[in-house]
Amino acid sequence: MKTSNFQIGIIVTFLVFLVVAVLIFAGVIPLPSSSKISDVGGNVIIWGTAPNSTIDPVIQAFNGDNRPLQVYYIEKQVSTYANDLIEGFASGTGPDIFMLSNEMLTSFSNKIMPIPYTSYPLRTFQDSFISGTDIFISSQGILGIPVAVDPLVLYYNIDAFNSVGISIVPSTWDDFLADSELLTSKDTSFLFKQSGAALGTFNNISNAKEILYAMFMQSGSHIVVKDQAGNLTSDLNQNIDSKILKFYMQFADSSMVSYSWNSSFNGSLNMFISSDLAQYIGFASELPKIQSSNPNLQFDIAKLPQIQKGRDSTYGKIYAFAVSKTAKNATGATRAIFGLTTGDYSKNISKGMSATSARKDLLAGKPENSYDPILNSSAFISKSVIEPSSENMNKIFGAMINGIRSGSINFDRSISDLDNQIDLLLSGKRI
Repeated sequence: MKTSNFQIGIIVTFLVFLVVAVLIFAGVIPLPSSSKISDVGGNVIIWGTAPNSTIDPVIQAFNGDNRPLQVYYIEKQVSTYANDLIEGFASGTGPDIFMLSNEMLTSFSNKIMPIPYTSYPLRTFQDSFISGTDIFISSQGILGIPVAVDPLVLYYNIDAFNSVGISIVPSTWDDFLADSELLTSKDTSFLFKQSGAALGTFNNISNAKEILYAMFMQSGSHIVVKDQAGNLTSDLNQNIDSKILKFYMQFADSSMVSYSWNSSFNGSLNMFISSDLAQYIGFASELPKIQSSNPNLQFDIAKLPQIQKGRDSTYGKIYAFAVSKTAKNATGATRAIFGLTTGDYSKNISKGMSATSARKDLLAGKPENSYDPILNSSAFISKSVIEPSSENMNKIFGAMINGIRSGSINFDRSISDLDNQIDLLLSGKRI
């Protein structure tokens, strides 16, 4: 049978499509994609407080993989970072991207260019990051893409635990209290030889405010809640009673068997490093300092103790990259954030901050050392607080604890008073 010209044309067209498909599959012919970072060029400036020595190698690797887009990181001092940002934004010399934590969110939310959900779907965000990062979700879009979480964990002195026969690390606060009583020792003059735990005061306890945050969260409070319009209020009065404070305060009550700490002691971190404190509650990022300060200290870490039948959680500082409203290269900044908060880039940035990743996929990956299983599981349950002002929150929490100790504040009124003071700090603030 004779083949018609029409049939020949069909066959030729089919063969052409087949060859093109093979070449595309082989990567010879690239498919167009507007999502490729290499489609966007220009310079992007990032400000943050993480050390240059650990962040620069990540940035250099990113730049090598994503030309013509080029990112430059500038390290700022923690003590002046907020003022540097304010002055930079006001003068037009600020960054395209800035790193911020939950502690900075209310102060700088009006300096952020939200990433619309058309560019970064809400479902993608929630599937990618731990639930504690939902503080960066707003009605306008995503305020920041998370890059690291720094959870509170329990550090404990192995030699001290062994000396009194404690073989299981406390998983609840009741266990923590019982272990503290065993670990606390005094000499014949009733002076402390070793303290079992540092709770009950405020000024000489590292992270005292954050420890209380964690206890409140485990009891069902968010401390600060946000409505659909972005308005912020305290929820302490609805969820917390004075029992938590009474538990916290008993460690500094000399009339109780739980007495293990007082205001005359050196700071809790220094006491732990010198082996005078058996249990210390600190952030994951404190691990390198503890290791370097006393190489002979035999210690390990565990998840923060929990309230029995409470909500399994710990407090964590959560860090994110945000696009500045004044960004000179907003498109490049957005693409850079998308890239730097995925894969090895994200993992290495969080490691450079001595923290953990905020990404679920990275937290579920293979541990790289003996600490990772604890740190990663702690990151998964980390919650943070949208603070009106970290400094002012520290002041009112400290005033409450010191007032209870002096007798000027009543236990039963303490939570209600604290709730009202937080609401005053939050007045007029929204994100």
